Amino acid sequence: MFMKLSHPQVALAPGALLALRGAEGVRIRCLAGRIWITTSGCDADVWLDAGAMHVVRGNGRTVIEAATDATVEVALGVERAAA
Repeated sequence: MFMKLSHPQVALAPGALLALRGAEGVRIRCLAGRIWITTSGCDADVWLDAGAMHVVRGNGRTVIEAATDATVEVALGVERAAA
């Protein structure tokens, strides 16, 4: 499924996945719950709790997984919007 929204918020159940391709510069914000983010080609995975944010630094496949019931916001980051 492809979503084309300018400022999407997605509710995820525990264990649910959201995959992004070509997401370098995209801002991921955890609005509720706890999520895990991994990007292929990047060494470090990221854990976010409610209120925390991460900007994707690689262009490999990025996977977001909910560790708890979570709400995630995916939006163009400052770096990408300025390009």
